[in-house]
Amino acid sequence: MSKYNNKKVKLDGHVFDSKAEADYYSRLKIHQAAGEITVTSS
Repeated sequence: MSKYNNKKVKLDGHVFDSKAEADYYSRLKIHQAAGEITVTSS
């Protein structure tokens, strides 16, 4: 059990440590689809 009672969330083949992290990822994907941000790999 985590200190803050976070639940792991699966989304798009990724596992996030909390719903808040999954929500942030979802917002980033929306911005990426709209062309507002780009993703580069290092």
